[in-house]
Amino acid sequence: MTRIDRADAQIPAPPEKVYAAWTDPDLLKRWLPPKGARLEVHQLDPRPGGVLRMTLHFDAGPGKTGEGRDDIVGLFSHCDPPGALTLAIDFPSDRPEFGGTMLMEWTFAPVPGGSHVSVACHHVPPGIEKSVHETALAGSLAQLRDLFA
Repeated sequence: MTRIDRADAQIPAPPEKVYAAWTDPDLLKRWLPPKGARLEVHQLDPRPGGVLRMTLHFDAGPGKTGEGRDDIVGLFSHCDPPGALTLAIDFPSDRPEFGGTMLMEWTFAPVPGGSHVSVACHHVPPGIEKSVHETALAGSLAQLRDLFA
């Protein structure tokens, strides 16, 4: 059975502005990294076939790529502004429990007062603990909400 990790939140901004938070590296750095991490965006080309390359630097603890870091390589497979985007994510690592490609589906639906944002992660590598991952996703969405508060 394929594991799916999920999170969703109400964001006080229209889908156009929320979607734009995925296309601007400076905004992405402000909301996407989980607490205790800093995001470095190396490449961001949000269009079908476009590449996302970034590194999460953690204040403490191990990472998937090495001590205190996760290197992330993504490929945008679907972009439908302002309603949805899908990325195929890989974590370059020598550790097999972080191997494979995770599919992240983001949706941005208009609701009164803003947007309902949902993320579903399919094929999550087994080395990523489900409860930790879902807490991190919810934390990112809370930071996205705060960005527009």
